[in-house]
Amino acid sequence: MSGAAPLETPVKRSPSEMAVQGKPATGKGAITLDHIVKRYAEERVVDDVTVDIRAGKFFSLLGPSGSGKTTTLMMIAGFASVDGGAIRVDGVDISNVSPQRRGFGMVFQNYAIFPHLNVFENVAFPLRARRIDEREIKERVAWALGLVRLERFSDRYARQLSGGQQQRVAIARAIVFHPTVVLMDEPLDAAEIAPPFLRHAETCSGDRSRWLKLAVDTMPSLAPRTAARSQPTR
Repeated sequence: MSGAAPLETPVKRSPSEMAVQGKPATGKGAITLDHIVKRYAEERVVDDVTVDIRAGKFFSLLGPSGSGKTTTLMMIAGFASVDGGAIRVDGVDISNVSPQRRGFGMVFQNYAIFPHLNVFENVAFPLRARRIDEREIKERVAWALGLVRLERFSDRYARQLSGGQQQRVAIARAIVFHPTVVLMDEPLDAAEIAPPFLRHAETCSGDRSRWLKLAVDTMPSLAPRTAARSQPTR
């Protein structure tokens, strides 16, 4: 029909993108690594890795230094590009999606705590970035801090916290916006909170039972499924 507006093709989005917009993600969060490759110059630091990770499960990558564990995690998070193969979440290819649009929770190896913000504001940061209203921010931060047992430390700054307490802040910040996927790089380096938290996360009710927890160098006893790299890439 002349003058009619063209029909737009619906955009298929990753389930985690719901969390980017400030709403709990509604997808299950299953991850597929389909023959993924990462190269630095001529060297393949991740070489043809294929694995299916079911939604709602804890999955650990184990291996010696230099075997590509953290690089694989960074590729899933979107901080490292995919040079071959594909990464899918619930069947949707996210290989070229920016980290911000993936909406994953991330616990970095060095925790990446903002030194100029107190504990409350560190945990609230992803919520403020999503323009959540103040009342809900307070409720969600209180829930997350309660889960990691830091309710009494909300006014403290990073310099006033132990390494384990900083790790708890990083974990709370990673889960406060209810992502479907939580990624953790060596989460047991400061082990005072990780084992009880991870066991509790496996039994959380409601939407949070769909979390998929993927970690590097986590104890196999906490991860029912484990992938191991037998030797370094270098």
